[in-house]
Amino acid sequence: ARARRARARPARGGASANGKYFPHDEFYDGATREVIAAIAPEARQRAVVACETPDLFAHYAQKAGRPDLTFVFLSDKVKVRELEEGDFVVLTSGRRYFSNDSYFEYLHGSKAAHSEIAMGAAVASEIYTLTPSTLKGMRSIADQ
Repeated sequence: ARARRARARPARGGASANGKYFPHDEFYDGATREVIAAIAPEARQRAVVACETPDLFAHYAQKAGRPDLTFVFLSDKVKVRELEEGDFVVLTSGRRYFSNDSYFEYLHGSKAAHSEIAMGAAVASEIYTLTPSTLKGMRSIADQ
């Protein structure tokens, strides 16, 4: 049998609801290349990017000519505590877990400036560059 991707039916919001009910099935890691394309020209040398698929991000960073970037798991509290101003956090709709939910809630509530990477009509990933205030909040969560 051939696998089919779940799609939101018109009664559930149609295409605008893609990613709302089954984000991992809708997005997988489809926007990763685009996320790296957005980060690569902006990141300082040896910047750190917290995400949930560090090996995949490293693959695309290598292809983008940025092997100096370091990728860590957003769910790793020790690594989050080590982030610095100017590092990045990538929130990916299909990678929201219990272990990183507090970071999603905090960054969304902070109204911090960020970039969005869309797949169709839905936001697949959000890219945050850490400022002193967002870094403080992220570390506070990691300390819990």
